[in-house]
Amino acid sequence: MPNKMIYVAEADLPIFERARELAGGSLSALIARALRLYVQTEEARVQKPDGLKGKAGSDGEFMRQNFQGRRLAKQTVHTIDDRLVNQVVAHNARGKLVLYTKEIANWSQYDKNDWTTWDWDAGNYQLETYDTLEALKPHIAATLYDTVVRALLGTATPIDASDKPASEE
Repeated sequence: MPNKMIYVAEADLPIFERARELAGGSLSALIARALRLYVQTEEARVQKPDGLKGKAGSDGEFMRQNFQGRRLAKQTVHTIDDRLVNQVVAHNARGKLVLYTKEIANWSQYDKNDWTTWDWDAGNYQLETYDTLEALKPHIAATLYDTVVRALLGTATPIDASDKPASEE
């Protein structure tokens, strides 16, 4: 087993002693644990998570929700019943997968000269969290799922898998 020497300033000795006591005597296991946590934290910081914002609710009753996460993929689908479904999948700071779904009426079908006919509350917004890819899979289209997997594996940059007709999914 390789040996590594660390030099500790005399002023820091009391904290090292207390840490050794709390760790049950193994300072080397404690240092390895602390370094793993440090590396995870720094790698997460370097990835610069996006500040993602959304709202959840429907029928005009909404709640704003914000979270920190790394956007993996997004897809917009124009459904057969003339609605737009926008889904964004992100990886949050706790390692969970977040699915934000925004379903709205296709505004291009409304009369642009008569805004009184527009249904302003005709939206459904959901923010859901999943522990695993397998749990997320039934809630998104196959093309979006493939894009998420590639983004998580680092084999592709996050891609917009938009504008696939709903009938192809």
